[in-house]
Amino acid sequence: MNKRKKIVFLSATKHGLDLINSINKKYKIHYVITPKLKKQSSSERINAKKFCIKKKIKYKELNSYSKIDELKVFFEKIEVDILICVSWQRIIPKWLIDIPKIASLGAHGSHEGIYLGRGRSPMNWCLLGGKKKFILSLFKIDKEDADSGPEIFRKKIQVKKTDNINDLYKKSYNLISKMILAFLNNSRKKYKVYNGEYK
Repeated sequence: MNKRKKIVFLSATKHGLDLINSINKKYKIHYVITPKLKKQSSSERINAKKFCIKKKIKYKELNSYSKIDELKVFFEKIEVDILICVSWQRIIPKWLIDIPKIASLGAHGSHEGIYLGRGRSPMNWCLLGGKKKFILSLFKIDKEDADSGPEIFRKKIQVKKTDNINDLYKKSYNLISKMILAFLNNSRKKYKVYNGEYK
């Protein structure tokens, strides 16, 4: 895949910026979509403006985190080959899913895998439950539904008894970065079909 492909990131957390920073070292990010912060914004949410200026990445601020429809005109004016939606805790609309020429990508995981472990804070529940593995998936977003779509890669993380939430975040985002880069290097991947269990 040509490294000049137009890659757009949706991200609203610090961990999302870590991922963008990692990918941008190999593939120049075209745009980052970032929400403006408000008084009622959660503590984990960030605005990527300063980060993007420092890294010389173009960005577009979203006035309301929950109203991405306000960017319809913006997206009609830019080229998008791949949309990456990671650390974006909102369902994206079908009109946006369909814009990229190649794919809209998402990542999610749990100790039970993507299809059995949807929802918020899967890493926290993994640690609280004393689980020994965390199954992480990179998938193609193809509909307006949370963490669903055909899988591109599925990888397993071994969870140690000494791991805390920051350790598991670091392991997960390092693995997500590797999966995204593998996809960018070769987008002609066969999707995995869930067969009712994870091995």
